[in-house]
This record gives sequence, structure tokens and C-alpha cells, in this order.
Amino acid sequence: MLNRMLTRHWPAVLQQINESLQSLQVSPPAEPLKMAGEPGCLPRFGFDEARVMDDCQALYKITKVLPHSPAQKSGLRVGDIIEAIDSVPVETWNNEDLVEIYEKPTSVPIKVSRNGETLRRSIRAEVMCTQ
Repeated sequence: MLNRMLTRHWPAVLQQINESLQSLQVSPPAEPLKMAGEPGCLPRFGFDEARVMDDCQALYKITKVLPHSPAQKSGLRVGDIIEAIDSVPVETWNNEDLVEIYEKPTSVPIKVSRNGETLRRSIRAEVMCTQ
């Protein structure tokens, strides 16, 4: 219920925040503030991945890294193979695990391999909106 109420009233709240910032002669954010629950807005890491098969094993390869995204800030690159996020191996991923990981308010560890080398980074989901 709180989510529904916030989603319904969020545009007015954002407008009030931006007006308050202008009255204080503080520049509002370059992009409007977004909230999960707005149409097309979800917590994301900012990369796309594709499931590929390699020697009868399913791998998740990063196919796109969005500019200014948590993925880019963490140093992830196209071609990296995701091994685990928040210590959950990709072989055991399920929707519930992923939703829980995306909704964590803190950074989580992500383990990828790049050119045979294992890399460990931290990443925190941010609300990102699709156009």
C-alpha cells in the first residue's frame, strides 16, 4: 500500500523538491529523480547479459554496459563472464535471488572472469529507467 501511495504521489514530490532547490538557488539534478515503481524504472546494475553455452555449461556473458551505470563504475566490460553475484553462483540463480540482490541497499560482490582471469568487484543496483 505504501508503494502504491508513493508511486501515485511521487511526481508531485519530485516537483516540490526541484522547486525548493531552485528557490535555494541550488541546481536540480541533471536528470529528474527516479523511483522504482515508476513505469519502466527498476533497480538495475546497468548491464545486459546473454546466456551462452560453453562445453555443455551455461555461462552468462555481459553483452552491454550502459554509460554511467553501476556496472561501468565497477569496471565491468562487454565480454566479461559473470560467475556470481552476492556469492550466489550463476548456476543456482532464480528470480527470488535476483530480486533480493537488486533490492539490497548496499553494494554486493560480483565475481567475473575476463580473459581467463577472475576479477572481484563491488556493485550496487541503482534505479534505472528504460525509455
